[in-house]
Amino acid sequence: LVERALEVVEAVLVRYVVPPPMSKECNVSLNEVKHAYQSTVKLAMAEMGLSPVASEIFCCDVDNLNEEEIRHAIQDFSNVSFHPSQDGGLPTNNIPNGNQILEASFGNRIPFPKTPGFGILSNLLSSSSSNGSRGHLFQIIQKILSQNGGVTGIPEYGETVHSRSLAVSLFRETPPDIKCAEEGTRCKARQEGNVEDAWAYQEAMSALQQGMIQPLEPLLLLSYLEQSSGGDHPENGRGAGHIAHGVPSSDAVLWKERSILLSLRILCAAAAREKAFMRSIEAATGGRAPLSSSAQLSVIPTLLFKGPIHGSYAHRFVREETVSVSRLSNLLVMNASSTGDLRGGSPEILPIITDYVGYFSSSSIGDPQGIARNAFGIVSYMTHTMPQAECVPSLCGPDDVNAIRLTNAFAKGLSLPFGDEESSMGTTVDLRAAILDLILSNMNIIDSTSPSNKKENVSLLMLGLNTSSRPNCLDVILELISNGDGGFVLDPKTSSSATKCFEILYRVCEVGANNAQLHFMEKLRCGNFWQAQVARYLGIRGPSTPSVFREVSKSFRFEHGDDVHVSRRDNDFLHSISWLMKGLAIELHSLMGHHDNKRTSMTSSNNQQLQSLLHRLMSPPNLLLLATLMDIPLGQSSNGYIRERLHSIALPTSDVLQDLSTPMKGPAEICAGYQMIDAERLLSFRHSNRLNASFENIREWAAAWNIFVSRACACTHISQAWSDLIRTALVCSPIVLVNDNNITTMVEQQHQHQATVFCMNTRMIMDILCSILRKLSSPSHLDALGQHGIFLGASEDDDAYDVPAAGRNPMEAECAMPLSIAALSLTDILIESSYQYNDAALPNRIVHGDVKAGFGISEEDAARVCALIVGAISSCAERGSIGVTSPNDGRAAVLSCALTRMLAFSKEASYCIISQNSTPSNILDIYANAIAHLFCLSTVPVFDNQKRYSDAHEAKGGAIALSARSGLSSLFGHLKSIEHEDSVSKVFCSNIFTLDALSTAVARLVHLITCDDDDVTHLLQQIALFEGGVQLLAKSGVTTKLLSFATAYAHEERQFLLSNMGTGVAHQLKPPSLLNSHLSLLNALLSSPLVSSDRVALAADAYQLLKVYCGTFERLLLSYPSNNDLTTKFIEALYLTYTSLSNELGGSNELGNALLPVDETLLTLENNVLRIACRLSAFPFPSRILPPLPLELINVEKIHTSQMRNITINLGNESTWWDNIPDSAKNSMPLPTPPTGSFDLQRFSSDQNGTGFIPWTERKYQYAISSAKCLETSTLFLIKRVHFVTQRDVSTFCIDAVAIAKGVCRCSDASRAIEDRLNVLSRPETDITKMLDFSHVDKSRWDYPLSHALKLEREYLLQLGSCLGQCAEKLVCLAIQDARRMAAIRSQSPSGIPKSEWAYFVGAMAPALDHTEMENKGVGCAFDDERSEGSIHMARALRQELEKMKAL
Repeated sequence: LVERALEVVEAVLVRYVVPPPMSKECNVSLNEVKHAYQSTVKLAMAEMGLSPVASEIFCCDVDNLNEEEIRHAIQDFSNVSFHPSQDGGLPTNNIPNGNQILEASFGNRIPFPKTPGFGILSNLLSSSSSNGSRGHLFQIIQKILSQNGGVTGIPEYGETVHSRSLAVSLFRETPPDIKCAEEGTRCKARQEGNVEDAWAYQEAMSALQQGMIQPLEPLLLLSYLEQSSGGDHPENGRGAGHIAHGVPSSDAVLWKERSILLSLRILCAAAAREKAFMRSIEAATGGRAPLSSSAQLSVIPTLLFKGPIHGSYAHRFVREETVSVSRLSNLLVMNASSTGDLRGGSPEILPIITDYVGYFSSSSIGDPQGIARNAFGIVSYMTHTMPQAECVPSLCGPDDVNAIRLTNAFAKGLSLPFGDEESSMGTTVDLRAAILDLILSNMNIIDSTSPSNKKENVSLLMLGLNTSSRPNCLDVILELISNGDGGFVLDPKTSSSATKCFEILYRVCEVGANNAQLHFMEKLRCGNFWQAQVARYLGIRGPSTPSVFREVSKSFRFEHGDDVHVSRRDNDFLHSISWLMKGLAIELHSLMGHHDNKRTSMTSSNNQQLQSLLHRLMSPPNLLLLATLMDIPLGQSSNGYIRERLHSIALPTSDVLQDLSTPMKGPAEICAGYQMIDAERLLSFRHSNRLNASFENIREWAAAWNIFVSRACACTHISQAWSDLIRTALVCSPIVLVNDNNITTMVEQQHQHQATVFCMNTRMIMDILCSILRKLSSPSHLDALGQHGIFLGASEDDDAYDVPAAGRNPMEAECAMPLSIAALSLTDILIESSYQYNDAALPNRIVHGDVKAGFGISEEDAARVCALIVGAISSCAERGSIGVTSPNDGRAAVLSCALTRMLAFSKEASYCIISQNSTPSNILDIYANAIAHLFCLSTVPVFDNQKRYSDAHEAKGGAIALSARSGLSSLFGHLKSIEHEDSVSKVFCSNIFTLDALSTAVARLVHLITCDDDDVTHLLQQIALFEGGVQLLAKSGVTTKLLSFATAYAHEERQFLLSNMGTGVAHQLKPPSLLNSHLSLLNALLSSPLVSSDRVALAADAYQLLKVYCGTFERLLLSYPSNNDLTTKFIEALYLTYTSLSNELGGSNELGNALLPVDETLLTLENNVLRIACRLSAFPFPSRILPPLPLELINVEKIHTSQMRNITINLGNESTWWDNIPDSAKNSMPLPTPPTGSFDLQRFSSDQNGTGFIPWTERKYQYAISSAKCLETSTLFLIKRVHFVTQRDVSTFCIDAVAIAKGVCRCSDASRAIEDRLNVLSRPETDITKMLDFSHVDKSRWDYPLSHALKLEREYLLQLGSCLGQCAEKLVCLAIQDARRMAAIRSQSPSGIPKSEWAYFVGAMAPALDHTEMENKGVGCAFDDERSEGSIHMARALRQELEKMKAL
């Protein structure tokens, strides 16, 4: 009777539809109710964890909802009342005096009764805030579930009921009765009187006993007959979850299990509707529009879940009650002691429900997993709706703090047989899959940094990681995937669950290290789990039997899509192997001693395990990982099943696709970005007019699309997992940097010592890298590369299935990306191994082949890798136009980084990648195609700040463009470096710049100059290195864009200065951030090989550009040495501009005479260069360490100054540009003070020991070198300027002779002193300590070896001495040019130059030549005879000019 009553409650509740929240009864339509119902179903499945039982607690089809029931349900949420005196009374079903009874209970106002569904749900969820009591129905369910000890008492209950029935039947009219007892007495008497023999007696008693134990047959016992799939239709009054039954049975266990099943299902149905129910009640009582005089919703309990009291009529009268409901989760966790309505109370209900998760029904209720599945639904609901910290104690109960009870229950549930019952929603209901999903969902929220979080996580408890309970879910998972021949993994019915099992193992290994997790990983090692799984699925099973992975890959390549179940199995298998590979990668890290991002020492046991795994994965000659790579299915299926349907069936419209699309379900890191077609949502379009094709065609297209997306996701996952594993394995593997003979010797030593020591060599890495790059290349590129031996040294297995390259399908972009990242990593590892080869101490190193000494990679191997990388980049090219994004863009960008890395190594090793003898024309075509594709990728703006990108897509494009530009710059740089040696590269570069694709791309790159793209100029500089490139840039208007940016900046600068006039912020104005790169590009253009006319036109544009930046240049000089590099580049641009225009000076080209007219801006530019040259030449070092100047030179300066009547000079300490350098002694490395030519060492020593002494540092060396370079550039400009000064109509200031003389003395003295210092440092017998003591270095702040100090000093002195020596030469040359200028003017007009100026020049320069003795010694740091002779000749030429001037 209890079971039948529960069936009624369950049927009513399953059919009940909660209307949406409303403020008025009339404003809710039927469609709105249906939409709300669908939302409730989706909410229950997606957010409340009830998807395993959704088909049992909801009607299957929203279109079949009963409209009358919906209208009654809407009326439930209003306090409608009837007045018997006005309405004529209510129908009382022929109950005598019915109206009088109602009036006696409620008076004149009689509330309209609610629907049964409302009454059941409100009673089930009701709670009292005053005493904490719960509804009668909830208490009844609680009593049913906890009776007889819960799950353990079901068998005992059956035996008890059976025995009780036998005993009770003795006093009733059912057998055994008194007649049976009398017959038994007679049989006994006949046997005792020997009337019957023993055999006859046994027969009679046996027949009698059979009659006495006949089962009870109550009159109301109904038979549950087996029904078809259509028997659960909602119209029969049963919900979709009603379970059909088989043969009749009177077993008490059946009724007990049925009662438990219905009780659990009722709780699940209530949980699924609670949120919608409470929202509707809240809306009805919220006061938005009062529905009655009462502010609360009330209900007449027409359904009473308690029996009548005999002898009393109180049960005949009912009273109106206020609806007060709580969430089911709160009721479930409420303390049982607060429930006083049922005598004796009841225990905690949630632990009892948890026990039922592992219950398997042995009776004939038709669904053996029904109880377990519905109990799991409650547990899943609790974990989805409550915090873990509250949920875990409630599920375990107060008596099970170690969660042993919960762990055992879920382990039993996971061990239940696979359920293959099809639900009404068309999906297979499998409890094991649901348990695995729950484990995974809760593992994603584990915080590995919080130990308490691990203790309060349901998944860790279920897996037994926080307890020592056995069995647990982790043991069951290992048993499932380890036993047998892999049937659990390969069976289409269980392959999905197998994938989840492998993922859980990976997640467990991924969890932050703790004792339980480390114990589990040690357990796997002891059982050789990893080696066994690798051998089972990846290893060859026999001489003629390929690996399981290869067989599935073959099905993937040729048959995918034909059979939906097999295709789904193949996807699941690839995911399973992917999780296995990822777990292997973590295992390798763990064996190396990496736990929680910390490194610990590796034990000998772990070392042996590591060596065993590496040997299994990468032992030659058949590298298992390499063979797996060849088997990975990365392209489309060759049977064309998916492709034909996707292309032959009309694509649904964009709005329909948007409505039907749903994110792919699964782990976020695997399924993110994949969009599937929602099959359930598609059914709603069956009769829609929005479809542009028949529904059947659209459904077929959607099925093909979902198969395609699932395939792409599986292929990408296996590619990513293989990439992670190979990189981890190579990091963990020691690399042998010796030749093949030494490897053989090492292997022999291993056999002698019976030890396994796995080592990689560069050849193995090269083979794996080349195989990856072959996978990434298209069939046409493979054919072209293979014709010329590019594959030599790589794996000879061209394809795992003997498919010709031309017949292969192109690789999916998502699959190729992880392999591209692996190729980049392997390129780095290969190069690093080569550097280790360079640093290795191998006294008997054998250099064979064309491997140059110091490098482990030969030139042939480097060229092969570059060709394969370029071929892979070229394979990414799409036929679309520039600016159209492609899924392969990211892959090309990563490969471009690998190309940059290899080209940088080739440059260091002086390798030639493209040579005339070894690079055929079709390989050059591949290079050209790759360059064109990288140019197309480079046209996206790149900003130095991520905030400047409008969205993530634009930021991704910027990152891709940056990588592509890096590859192009490296490639062009390499081609330029070998241009003089190889005519092929020169012809190749000449042809490449004539391509239309490059012309379009370069035009877009030039346009980016005005878009604040600071990086684009670096690529344009590389293009400008070639004649064809600079012509292409000029054609694209590069100078126009530079001038446009400069004009815009100058306008903003003027506006800023005008608006802040008088505030003193002008000196704080910084130069534009892009000016540095723009000047570098301008200098590259001016230095490029161009015909004279083009060069002059370019120089004329540069002249206009530099005039725009005149104010900026002036501020740069005022703040010198801040932005010293920018200052030098600006002066270099002036020098190159003057040089280009000087060639056409006075010629037919009018542009060549642009510098003859002198305006204020031009004069300011020239004077600024004069000023900085004078400052730098006079003080190449701080004044306190400079040697004294010649006395004659000082006197000339004093006499010249004294002749100026209106000028007053401060004779105190002169301020120099060195004073603008901040004191950086604390932040820079101390070094010995450089020699400057001073011979007063005693004074120098005393200055260093003084209180005001600031020690010399590395940073000051850098300032001195940069200032010397700036002085040299300024001097070159002044030399070139002399040609224009002589032809100008007006007289302009040239240069001060004393400043030239000072510079000659300072630079010459310092260069010679530095040369002497270098000679001392080169002596092997020199004592390092004494040298540092002599240099007065503060060794207390020195953190490095003393030898390192001398090494740094030597490097800086070489640079500084060379620069100063060149400055001295250039200054002498400037003096010669100026002397000849004055002589030319004197010859044209004797009165053109005053005699005082003539005498001033001779008086200044003669002492400088006498002091430096450059005519005989030359300048210092001239490390070759030719340069030394050149400086001597220039000094003698200057002396001759001085003698001529004296004679005149």
